[in-house]
Amino acid sequence: MIRSSLPSMKLTSRVNSRHPCRGDDATQSDRILADRIRRELRRTGYGDLSRVTVLNDGQWVALAGRVPTFHLKQMAQEVVRRIAPAHQIYNQLRVSSSRSGPGNPR
Repeated sequence: MIRSSLPSMKLTSRVNSRHPCRGDDATQSDRILADRIRRELRRTGYGDLSRVTVLNDGQWVALAGRVPTFHLKQMAQEVVRRIAPAHQIYNQLRVSSSRSGPGNPR
């Protein structure tokens, strides 16, 4: 299920910028899932997807940040859907042009 706005629940009490899911309230399985999603986003070969913020609480996954094309927004969403099919997806990625070019391929 795709949602347009984040649920009104506490994500984590302390957020690490490199690993946003790694706060006091994050479970080990949440961290493992978020890390796996980040790794798969990097494996797409698009540098813009490696900068996507991934948050989750065990029932949902949220994607945040900016990508240069709608195609990359959808690609990120499909990565999450493939890895976490039972989770709700909140795709908060914003499409805006960047200086790095379309998709910033490696």
